[in-house]
Amino acid sequence: TYLEIKPITGTNSMSLLKVFRLLVVSVAIIDLSLGKHLRSLQGNDCSTLGPEMLRETTVSMNFYGNPDALSDEDIALLAEVLKESYEVVSDDPCFDIIEIVSVDNGAARRELTSEVYDMNNRALDDEPINFDFTFVFLVSYQCFGCNIDGIYSNDGSRRRLGINYKGPTGPASPKPINKFGDKRPKRSTFTKEFNKLLISSDMSSKVAILNRVSEEKQVNECDIKTKIGKTEMSITFQGDYKTLVEEMQEINALEQGIMKAYNAMNQVNPYTCDKSFRKIERVEYRTLAPVQNDVFVMSFEASYEWGVCKNQGYGKAIGLFDKNISIFDAGRQDLFVDFQEVGPAEPMYSCDIQAKIERAPTKDEFSRALRRIIEIRTAEGKISAVTDVAQYNIVTNFWS
Repeated sequence: TYLEIKPITGTNSMSLLKVFRLLVVSVAIIDLSLGKHLRSLQGNDCSTLGPEMLRETTVSMNFYGNPDALSDEDIALLAEVLKESYEVVSDDPCFDIIEIVSVDNGAARRELTSEVYDMNNRALDDEPINFDFTFVFLVSYQCFGCNIDGIYSNDGSRRRLGINYKGPTGPASPKPINKFGDKRPKRSTFTKEFNKLLISSDMSSKVAILNRVSEEKQVNECDIKTKIGKTEMSITFQGDYKTLVEEMQEINALEQGIMKAYNAMNQVNPYTCDKSFRKIERVEYRTLAPVQNDVFVMSFEASYEWGVCKNQGYGKAIGLFDKNISIFDAGRQDLFVDFQEVGPAEPMYSCDIQAKIERAPTKDEFSRALRRIIEIRTAEGKISAVTDVAQYNIVTNFWS
């Protein structure tokens, strides 16, 4: 069987071209349907791998776009693109995604966001603002005899082989996921396919690109209890301090921005896992002092909480920040985190399955996130008197 291609000529060339394109699209659809049919035909063989299992995993996806433009229907469409793109790149004939549910509710998120804006006496800017944001999805899937958590393999060789891997939690996996080997797609492969489908959808004006995907796993090494602490923080800014002292609304926006910058950097990500799960609950402005020209220092008090194992007693107080743990820890190189005023809805005490570095954010990572927050809030019209983070200094007299 062969296909002979000849030039299209004559008055009906355009209509013939349309028919040809329709045939190509039809063949593509048939091919996808055939692939799914072949997968189902192999279902009888899957039972030899072990019992059928229905499992769940939490997937957080970081996008670049305008989250305020997304309706609940748009978020549901993102879930559909997730499922379709995964099915295209998955090679496991004994694996099927059953259902994807969005944990993030667009209407509820916008209502909470408006409350924050009202607190700052600010209104949403009519002009769309694009930035990085995260949505969380709960994925239900079916597998046979599977003994590895998650739906993605690691881009690194050890996880790709599906053997002898030990993440932040849980025992090492002694054997591949099934007799076919670890057929789960790599995150990078999935991300490329997702973006291909995203570009061809009607969502591209609202969501430009998927930056990264994370898969979450709750850390249940012990029965965790929450401790509360406080720390003083001084940050050197550039801007117009005379205007700032007269604008309590902008100071409130800075308080929110500091809290968001830290919490965003300590949310689930593929690089680091803070097993103390530090989170700032409140930031309060204390003092402002000019240094020179457009440079001034502001001090804040941050209230935060962290988790300790109940069987370890009271536990000593810990600060907000950690240092790079080794020469192999170069720090977070990107800012693919959530910069929404409210969100995302992530499970408590969770880390990325593939995260290998155990620490909280560094001062440098926090500073870069805060700089980006100021850029976004300035574009939103909520900050005007602060133009940059000139220098930061975290005072170490924390207490609980």
